Amino acid sequence: MKYTGFLLCATTVAVMCLLMSGCGNESAPTYYSLPPAGTGGGGNTGGGTGTGSGPPTSTSTVPTGIWQKANPASKPGGLSYHTMAWDGTGILLYGGIDGVGNARNDTYRYDGTTWRKSGGANPTSARYYTRIAWDGAQVVMFGGFVTDPDNASRSVPTDETWLWDGSDWTKASLTGSPPPRADHVLTWTGSQVILFGGLGEDNILGDTWEWTGSGWRELSPSTKPAPRFAGGFGGPFIHGGRINSRGGVSSDVYYWNGADWIDRTPAGNLNTLENHFFYTESMGFHFALGIGVRFGGYTGTSTAGLTCEFHTDRWIVQNDEPKPIPVTYNGNMAYDPVREVLVFFGGANNQDGWLNQTWEYKARQ
Repeated sequence: MKYTGFLLCATTVAVMCLLMSGCGNESAPTYYSLPPAGTGGGGNTGGGTGTGSGPPTSTSTVPTGIWQKANPASKPGGLSYHTMAWDGTGILLYGGIDGVGNARNDTYRYDGTTWRKSGGANPTSARYYTRIAWDGAQVVMFGGFVTDPDNASRSVPTDETWLWDGSDWTKASLTGSPPPRADHVLTWTGSQVILFGGLGEDNILGDTWEWTGSGWRELSPSTKPAPRFAGGFGGPFIHGGRINSRGGVSSDVYYWNGADWIDRTPAGNLNTLENHFFYTESMGFHFALGIGVRFGGYTGTSTAGLTCEFHTDRWIVQNDEPKPIPVTYNGNMAYDPVREVLVFFGGANNQDGWLNQTWEYKARQ
């Protein structure tokens, strides 16, 4: 059965309404490494190489990062549901939905000064809620919603794997792949590229896979987070997301320790904003600071223009100004290991529509 909950909508309003209505619509990790500049990286969907040691955690009880607005000389138009990752020398942005509701297949690179559209003779088909990650040698893309070949008015999840070599995309020919999905986790944990969950053709998924650099390998962790989609993720951890098609939203936090998922959900009042249930949030991992960072998202009833840092076992609210325009629907973040900043782009809300803002999250001075 083909999934019919998401359509390629003709208008921004229609896309927003679909996302709001839904589908019917961890001990600390043992891996922490930052690849040498120019060879790797990490973040929301970034990746790299190396092993390193020590947990990627901070024990601070106060925020350690701060937002800074970037003013690139050029930039993409407003986007949401796109994906971003470090690509070895800069931040790569791909796909998403634009301000008039069209799925995109554009590729952009950000060097810290400007966004530049990348060419390539072999573009993929347009898609959104796909994911990309850097594996130390190339960027791997998996899944996402694409136009149904049998019905151009709707979108279906794909199981395609594509590879970016720095100048062009190439579709990978593999003997085994994860099932089709979209809005899943694909993240560099500090030593591995891990895929988890997502929205399948007719179900919500909770399986875990590793990208080996040349193919996919399904893993069998003893602890398995609840199946979900639309969750936040960055580096070795995942947070929140939709756990059923009737509006169920999670607030849990799990770390991947290299072999298993470890529950690190903070204790406390779930009605506080920092511990609340979120989905479609923007999230990344700041490897230099050892913290997870999340911004925006949807609680099921309201927009959250909230920035929170995850330190070891707790969320800490960061209320400082300036900060990005609040976004209900996915912007995206990726970590730049050379400049030691999380780069945030895009997002959308009901008041401002589709945004093309660029911000950077960096260490406080």
